Amino acid sequence: SLGERPADFAAGYDDVLYVALSGRVLMHDLRGRWPDLVLTTPGFEPWRVAADPAGGAWLLERASGRIARLAGCMQAARPAADYAHTTFRPDPENPDAPHLLPCERVAWPIGERPQAMAVSADGRLALLSWSGDGDTALRVLDVELGLLGAPQSLAGVRFGYALDWLPDGRIAVRVPGRRDVPVFAPRLALEDGSGIDASIVRQPSGDIYP
Repeated sequence: SLGERPADFAAGYDDVLYVALSGRVLMHDLRGRWPDLVLTTPGFEPWRVAADPAGGAWLLERASGRIARLAGCMQAARPAADYAHTTFRPDPENPDAPHLLPCERVAWPIGERPQAMAVSADGRLALLSWSGDGDTALRVLDVELGLLGAPQSLAGVRFGYALDWLPDGRIAVRVPGRRDVPVFAPRLALEDGSGIDASIVRQPSGDIYP
């Protein structure tokens, strides 16, 4: 029993279930290689989780919009017997234990509130945000630089609440009150970061997924 309702969860490409809880992330190995691990996240409240194809997961904090990557891995449980004192072992035993890597350079303009995120098969992180009366925009994070790309307003979309990448690089967005799913082709280039204040309007690409 978790003892509380998760804020979000995602099954990772590494066969680990990542569960966002208050002030911590529960990692449950779906293949039973190691026991459950709870990673505390001091000063960071995980709210949204998106699995990373490279392993681990991306986390989004609701109040601040801060983004962090959960990296590292657990080692498979070994037999209960201790190693002989003559056996060479690494120190520390796990040099890449799970840890949080905050994106310190991410900054959201006042009034823009991130709501959802998704990671493409090639590792691109896209985020949906609201401003004003639910006007919805899309941003793509430059993972290498740790900077948000320019806001790309989604024409006809208000209060978009979920998104996913399609294999061809376009993005499908869920919209309240609609059973179909409009699809958009995002601009992927960061454009030197100056786009933080300049908005681009994206029209639906023509495909609708029922």
